[in-house]
Amino acid sequence: MRRTQRILPPLALALAMTVGAAACSGSARHAAAPVVLEAPKLVTTPPAPPPPPPHTVVATATVPTVPVYSAPGGDVVAPALANPNEFGLPLVFRVLAVQADWVQVMLPRRPNGSTGWLRAADVTTADDDWRIQVELGAHRLTVWKGADVIRQETVAVGMPSAPTPTGDFYLTEILDTGHPSGPYGPWAFGLSAFSDVYTSFAGGPGQIGLHGTNEPQALGADASHGCIRVTNEAITDLAQRVPPGTPISIV
Repeated sequence: MRRTQRILPPLALALAMTVGAAACSGSARHAAAPVVLEAPKLVTTPPAPPPPPPHTVVATATVPTVPVYSAPGGDVVAPALANPNEFGLPLVFRVLAVQADWVQVMLPRRPNGSTGWLRAADVTTADDDWRIQVELGAHRLTVWKGADVIRQETVAVGMPSAPTPTGDFYLTEILDTGHPSGPYGPWAFGLSAFSDVYTSFAGGPGQIGLHGTNEPQALGADASHGCIRVTNEAITDLAQRVPPGTPISIV
């Protein structure tokens, strides 16, 4: 067995030296009684558990058009939203609050961060334990399911002339591009975020996307017009597992 040497703390060592000097300077019958010093007790505190993941609720529209209200029972905010959306997919929202027969949601429209109230009767709700974070400076995407990190990927983000907007958003739809080797890769997630530079882009409203790429050499750089690019392998995996409505934070 390995032998370890006990090291006294400075105060205990000073006391021991004082006691030893007193014993040597006097006669044997007047020698001070030995002092027994206990080793300091090591107190270990277990690490604090990580904070619980935020609770996310996703609302899916069940009616052909979804009126949006300024408050529960308030005025209608025009225009109403079509269901299915412009891509022919179910209209989804990230729920922020529930009040009686109403739900407050993030809206997939300009300006970024828009919210509104919907009638609870117009949607169904479900829990979602997935979440995504994009760190622009680190060019890093992290995906969690509950408290577990599922993936971390290097991404390309917006150029200084067309930066990726920051804030809390959600995934509005998952699109099969139909062109796996094209500039958007095989899959693209639409985000509830919109470019602060482009009001329209490639025939769309300047909506920010998370998608694959045919230029993997650009990953890790500021190279896009605001969208977030990731490897085709990663976007394919995420498209098969992460549902629409999942929160995505861009910091």
